[in-house]
Amino acid sequence: MKYVKCFRKEKNVCVEVELHNCRVIDVKIFGDFFVYPEDAIEKLENALRMCSTKECIEKAIESISRYSTPLGFSWSDLVEALASIVEECSERG
Repeated sequence: MKYVKCFRKEKNVCVEVELHNCRVIDVKIFGDFFVYPEDAIEKLENALRMCSTKECIEKAIESISRYSTPLGFSWSDLVEALASIVEECSERG
């Protein structure tokens, strides 16, 4: 099942997440924000695959945040958006 969630801080950020059994199969993070270095979003998308808990999402984002900087949103904003999608799936059963 695919979920899309968007939020606006300084910039617009959207996440499109495909879940199977409430586990991330694929994720796309897009919007009018910037992240440096530029390959950090692609690496983050890869790191998020197979996550099914907020803790896993936090670890994936933490691993990227050590060497990258988002402009227009914070990493914690992204954790909350992604975690809410996984939690919504879990609640639906």
